[in-house]
Amino acid sequence: MEKKRKTEESTIIPEEKQEKIGREEKLDLLIKNTISLQKVITDLASDVNSLNADIKKMLTLFEEANKAFKEGKVQMPTMTGDLPEKINQLIEHNKIIAKGIVLLEDFLKEKINAQTGSVEQFQPKPLPEYRPQQ
Repeated sequence: MEKKRKTEESTIIPEEKQEKIGREEKLDLLIKNTISLQKVITDLASDVNSLNADIKKMLTLFEEANKAFKEGKVQMPTMTGDLPEKINQLIEHNKIIAKGIVLLEDFLKEKINAQTGSVEQFQPKPLPEYRPQQ
């Protein structure tokens, strides 16, 4: 910690001048640093106030959306047309393909095990289920 302080001081005032600097010069430097710090703190406070105002606006927006949703003014979008049917067909095709891949895997395992004489246990992960919204 002491080394860090010395490094910070040396960046402000060169080492050769640190011993020769007078009391008034130290006070002037301290005053300048305090003023700079106050400016930074003022800017930070302004930014925090702006952020606070933005968060309040966002919270108001969420409250209005919640109120509209509860009153039934806004409804959840639904799938219409051929899209749900096409998705269900795609899911069925994927199930058939997955079963074919599993059968092919079993066939290859049996063939490899017959050739090598070893039995390897492998459990594939189950497929996720898709339940369309009605």
